[in-house]
Amino acid sequence: MIFHRLLMSSGTPFKPYIINPDPENPEYLYEFEEIQATTFEDSGGRGTHWYTEWQVARDELFSDIIIYTNRDFTNLESIVVSDLGMEMLQEYYVRVRYASPTEVSDWSNPVFAKTGLFESGVNEWADSILDFSFLGF
Repeated sequence: MIFHRLLMSSGTPFKPYIINPDPENPEYLYEFEEIQATTFEDSGGRGTHWYTEWQVARDELFSDIIIYTNRDFTNLESIVVSDLGMEMLQEYYVRVRYASPTEVSDWSNPVFAKTGLFESGVNEWADSILDFSFLGF
């Protein structure tokens, strides 16, 4: 009965928008930063945010999708760059959509994102230089 009421109270989820990176002024994203979207809202005014789908592509038309989270029940309104599997020093387009228990929103507008140097990549490079310098391999 409670689940039935939950389904009945959910309206159509509104189209989300990505707010980080800033669509108007994109800056470099680093591995521990979050891609962030607007808060879930629906036409019922009190519906349930069931899951989120994140997509990352190499092109703005999303004809070359390289990352698709499918039904993500954990990262509902934001996701860490490294959790998405994005690589350093790359250019991407990101979009998101929300789902209630009964319906799925439209995809957000694509947002351009470029990644900077990741700490893990720099550390690996520095370790290899130190190994070569001090140990000769």
